[in-house]
Amino acid sequence: MKNELVLKRSVEIETWQVLATIAKAGKRSELMPVLKRLEETGGSDVRDIAEHLLFDTSSRRVVAERLLEICRLYLLAEKSDATYKLTGKGRLAAQTNQVFMPEKGIWKITFSNDPLLPYPIVKTDLFQEPSARSEIIGKDARSKLEERKKDIQETPGWTKKCLNIESTPCMGGEAIRIDEIERKGEKKYTRLDLIIEWNITKKIVYLLKENKKISQFPGPEREQEGVWLELLYKKGRLDDWDEKSNELSINFDETCDSDRVSMLADFNFKQPKINTLGFFDDFLAEGISIMASDEENAQEWASWRLNHFISNFASVSAFKRWSKEALSPFGNFNVNLPSRDQLATERWESNRGNKETWFVVAAMDWGL
Repeated sequence: MKNELVLKRSVEIETWQVLATIAKAGKRSELMPVLKRLEETGGSDVRDIAEHLLFDTSSRRVVAERLLEICRLYLLAEKSDATYKLTGKGRLAAQTNQVFMPEKGIWKITFSNDPLLPYPIVKTDLFQEPSARSEIIGKDARSKLEERKKDIQETPGWTKKCLNIESTPCMGGEAIRIDEIERKGEKKYTRLDLIIEWNITKKIVYLLKENKKISQFPGPEREQEGVWLELLYKKGRLDDWDEKSNELSINFDETCDSDRVSMLADFNFKQPKINTLGFFDDFLAEGISIMASDEENAQEWASWRLNHFISNFASVSAFKRWSKEALSPFGNFNVNLPSRDQLATERWESNRGNKETWFVVAAMDWGL
C-alpha cells in the first residue's frame, strides 16, 4: 500500500443538561502537605497536622481541622473517630499533585459511545439555569417551559460507564471525575460536528473539529494487515490477495493506463465495517500493488505494456529493454512477447497509421 491506511467517520454525540456532581482537577497547594502527611503516617489527626505542618498544637488546631475536613469533603480522606486516613482518590492526588474538587450543579455534558474514544465524555460545561423571573416574562414563556419538559427523559445507560473515572474530556481541557449523575436529564440539540480519524498504520486516533486535529489518543491494538484483510473480505476480494507478495490479483480490463504501467491501483470501499468498531465513511485505498489474475490476463497486460513503452525508434537494444520492462511484473506466468521483426509485421498488417508502428517498422528497415 502506497499510503497510510486511514478510516474516518462522524462522531455520534448526545448532549444532556443534568444534575450532577463533577470534580475538576486543580492544584491545591495548601492541601498537598496534608495529603503527604496522611500518606506518610497511614493516618493522622488534627493535633498531628497542627504540630508537624503548622508548628503550633494549640492556636493552629482550627486551621488543621479545616484542611482535614476539606480533604474529607473532596473524598480524599475518610474520618474514623478522630483519625483521618487517605482514600484511594487521596493517594492518587498525593502522587500526582492534582486534587479533584467536586461541584454539584446543572451540567451540560456531551457524551459519545464511539468505541474509538478512550472516554465517553466529550466535553462538560456548568449550565446556568435561567432565573424564575426570566422564566415567567414574555408571552412564549409557558410554551417554552412545556417544550423543555418534553425533553426530560432517562439518560442512556452507557453514560454510567464514566462514573468515578478520572480522565480528560475527549475535546481536551482539565481532567474531570463524575461522582454523581441523575437518572433523568434534559436532552439538548448541539451543533457540534466532530470527526474521528483512525490512522491504522500509526495506531493513533485523532479527533477533528472543522478539519483541525484537536485531540489524539492511542488507537486500538489492531494490526494494519489484519484490518486490510477484513476490508478485502467485506469487499469480496480476500481470495485475490497474496499475503506473501502483498499484491492484489486483478483482471486486465479492471485497470486504467496508469495502473498498467505503475502496477499500482486505487480501490474504493463503500461504508466499510470493522468488527467491534462499526461502520466508517467511504474511502479510497491508494497505491495498492496489483498483479495479473491469470496467465491470459498477464499475456494481454505484457503486450499492452510493450506497445506502450515504444516511444521512439525501436532499435535492437531499445526493443530488448522495453520487452524486459514489459515482462518484469509477470515472472510467475508463462508470457511470450513477439520479436521486433514479428511485431513490425503484425503492426504493419493491422495498424499502419499508428506512430508506434512507424517506430518499429522504420527501425527494422534501417537496420538500427
